[in-house]
Amino acid sequence: METRVQLALENLIDDESLTAELRDAQAKRLLRWVRDRIEKLVAATANLEDQEAWTALEPQLHCLRGQLRQVVKRSANAADPDSMLRTLLASLDGDKIEALEALDG
Repeated sequence: METRVQLALENLIDDESLTAELRDAQAKRLLRWVRDRIEKLVAATANLEDQEAWTALEPQLHCLRGQLRQVVKRSANAADPDSMLRTLLASLDGDKIEALEALDG
């Protein structure tokens, strides 16, 4: 399981531009959140063989990468980036993706 978590984490954060717009403290907070989210996704694949697990994980990781890009963009452009980052990550923890969409309006 830990190998899957590590590989998924490396796959997701391999793109340094993902956190380039954030200050160090914000990037650390985001990466802790990402690791927690990946651990939950991987845990759901515990009973699957590796190939099946990656087949299940790939679309979820792709979606997560898109969410992270939105979070980083909105946080970096906010008047209070720290507060915005915490708010957006909390909304994603509750799986309230609508919260991200509502910020556009």
